[in-house]
Amino acid sequence: MKVIFVHGRDQQDQSPRQLRANWITAWEKGLAKSNLSLPADNCIHIPYYANTLIELMQQLVEPKTGEATRSGSDGINEAKELEFTTEYLKEIAEATANTREERLDINAKVVEERGPLNWRVVQYLAGFLDEKNVLGDYPVRAATKDVFMYLTQNHIKEAVNCIVEDAFDATPCVVVGHSLGSIVTYLVLKNNPSFNVKKFITIGSPLGLTALADHLEPALVMPECIKGDAPDRWYNAYDERDFVALHPLDRRHFNNGFDIVNSTHVKNHTDNRHGIAGYLDDEVIAKIIYDAMQD
Repeated sequence: MKVIFVHGRDQQDQSPRQLRANWITAWEKGLAKSNLSLPADNCIHIPYYANTLIELMQQLVEPKTGEATRSGSDGINEAKELEFTTEYLKEIAEATANTREERLDINAKVVEERGPLNWRVVQYLAGFLDEKNVLGDYPVRAATKDVFMYLTQNHIKEAVNCIVEDAFDATPCVVVGHSLGSIVTYLVLKNNPSFNVKKFITIGSPLGLTALADHLEPALVMPECIKGDAPDRWYNAYDERDFVALHPLDRRHFNNGFDIVNSTHVKNHTDNRHGIAGYLDDEVIAKIIYDAMQD
């Protein structure tokens, strides 16, 4: 049985070969903790969509002088992008706030600054998160644009999804999606009921964020192509300090009518608690992927 790993955003600085090496190295470290070895190389598939995503985004976004936070694109609905980004960052900021007073201040500031194309609220929220030092080296403002563009520009979504879909065939497989890759894989699996997926594993996934809900091609469902036994057929793991994976995929935050196994055991050692190395070299996650491939 093969495994299909689907990467997240901001991987365009790595070649497909280097990205593959990084993922396999991390997984190999995790497997070694259980005295397990990597499966055959031809069983590991890592479709690479990073350059396609960035190239299509750059075609839409024209550089402009002025406010750095402006989207500067004739092809993007800036008002919708502002609304999406505000809700995305506000949800993270509220979860990061240490006191009731901080949460009240966040909500008050968002209300105060709301207005047509007023990006000051985004600057405020990004600054708040930076002060809390929850971002590490993760460019959250850029990340929201990647996610927004993928979810709202159909030609970008179709191009990215097509690259991932090409990794599938009629044979059974295990699918692992990280970060934005978990969004991509969810939509790919949802729209391809003929695929034969033994187990779906999401790590560091933002699928539970409220800001994404309306963009996930409602209604939320358990993809028909996932053939394993419920609830074990979908396993979601995240570090509670990972600000991208803010919520569990439960009935409150991802109410698709099916139970999903959620685990917060991971202690991701990367600077922002979100890096793929800190998930794949986790002993439990590495073994769950391996075991699913053996069945």
